[in-house]
Amino acid sequence: MGPRTIIPLCFISFFLACNYYILRPLKDTLLITAEGAGAEIIPFVKVWLLLPVSILLAAGFSWITARFSLRTSISTILGFFLCSYFCFTFLMFPFRESIHLHSFADYLEHILPVGWKGFSAVIRYWSYAFFYVMAECWGAMVYSVLFWGFANEVTKMADAERAYPYLTLAGTLAAFVAGPLGVYLSMEPSFPFGNTRWEQSMYALTLLVLVCGLAALVIFMSLPGELFTASKPSNKPKLSLRESITYLTQSRHLMMIALICFSFNMMINTTEVFWKDQLLKRYPDPNDLNSYMNGITVITGLLSSLLTLLVCRPSLKRFGWTFTALITPIVALLTGSLFFGAILYTTFLPLVVLLGSLHICLSFSSKYTLLDPTKELAFIPLESELRLTGKAVIDGVGSRLGKASSSFLFQCLLMIFPSISACAPFLSIFLIFIAFVCIMNIRVLGKTLEPTNLAVD
Repeated sequence: MGPRTIIPLCFISFFLACNYYILRPLKDTLLITAEGAGAEIIPFVKVWLLLPVSILLAAGFSWITARFSLRTSISTILGFFLCSYFCFTFLMFPFRESIHLHSFADYLEHILPVGWKGFSAVIRYWSYAFFYVMAECWGAMVYSVLFWGFANEVTKMADAERAYPYLTLAGTLAAFVAGPLGVYLSMEPSFPFGNTRWEQSMYALTLLVLVCGLAALVIFMSLPGELFTASKPSNKPKLSLRESITYLTQSRHLMMIALICFSFNMMINTTEVFWKDQLLKRYPDPNDLNSYMNGITVITGLLSSLLTLLVCRPSLKRFGWTFTALITPIVALLTGSLFFGAILYTTFLPLVVLLGSLHICLSFSSKYTLLDPTKELAFIPLESELRLTGKAVIDGVGSRLGKASSSFLFQCLLMIFPSISACAPFLSIFLIFIAFVCIMNIRVLGKTLEPTNLAVD
């Protein structure tokens, strides 16, 4: 793979990652700052909406890739996501007060347990929940499945070891653009639409998402045709989603990858809900909250860039796949334990928010630059026709299933406890257990990957 291919792929990675970094704080701010919602809404939207939509999108992805060319499949799915953001911004958001189901949600609040106010909030603010789900799926379906799946298809093993750190670096550098833009548009919005500062910020940020998405689509469509010809799989019939799930359960290799994604997403979703709950107490204004979260994006991007340049490639070269992949869950476990300790043993909110932010920055930066690239390397030994569909099942459904499982646990506890904070003692124990599940699966998978010489030469 030469510069003629690597450079356009780096730009695509940059623009797709820009959208991820913009959408990540935006979707949370929009949803949890809605009147009466709070961080309690997150577990419910992930179980009742995000999981089924992820399954449908994975099934649709498998159906499209089995019937159309790779170029057509990727451009169609990317266009679908951009259309959903356009519809929310210009068709739903301006008329949100008319379309939201306030009366029905009020009725549900009277008959459901106090801790289940998040479920009635999902019903009340269904358009916000729709945007949250589509924004959440961007990272899994578009950036992970589409982009990295395509990269896996067109990249040989020897080239991947050299090119993937650059593709990862392009994605992490996007945080240095998306983060400051998010802060600026939150603090000094000057958009002609919107009656309040937050409404103006919302319009400006979603339009920026559309611009970045279109830029990535144009670059992708301009890639040389022989690249797609070279990436065509063999004439073996492609697997459907159901067949892929069946194959996954029968393949020890895929099951290990799936369990790593499942357990890590359970762990990070558990701590992230607590962090957002504490963050909302500290910054109740949506513009202040979105500005702070975009600041976290900049710090995460800085750490990611440093890890990419100084740790990822040298660690793969010197210590191998297992050691590099283990860094992320160990860092998440240590920093998450500090965060939960602060929740349980102090009432000083700034310290709790600081430790939670430290956990989020270190966990996500190490995930982007260490765990994700090693996971992508683990897909390459698979047969060509299984890569895209296998990634769709694992990244599109498996990761969502991990988050949904954590959210389901939250819902069960909220049947008993009145708030997110009251669940902390039980979920701190769960965090330790699920972290060790992730670590053990990485060690098991590493024993099969190290003999295939996945370390960088």
